Amino acid sequence: MTTTTQTDIQLVAHFMRRAAFGAPAWKLELLAEQPHEDLVESLVEVDVKPRPEEDLLGRFNTQHADEESGLDRCRWFYRMINSERVLEEKVALFWHNRFATGSQNRMLIS
Repeated sequence: MTTTTQTDIQLVAHFMRRAAFGAPAWKLELLAEQPHEDLVESLVEVDVKPRPEEDLLGRFNTQHADEESGLDRCRWFYRMINSERVLEEKVALFWHNRFATGSQNRMLIS
């Protein structure tokens, strides 16, 4: 059994803020007990982690039911928050910020 220090928890918290969207205190304590290699591997190994149940949004989020773009934004935000694939979501947000285009910004190429 290993003992975790406050410094270990702070380092893991810093790592999770950079590689993901942070983590709750109870999860940081659990992650601080793991070797660093296992922590990194758990973020990189995405094929074993299921995506969150997104069909719940269509059933229970009725305020955006009539507009598809609003429901898409809700799905995307819900997936970012609830996904176990935190590194994938953080990278997707990074690239979305750089390459996203809207319909009003598209140029017609003839």
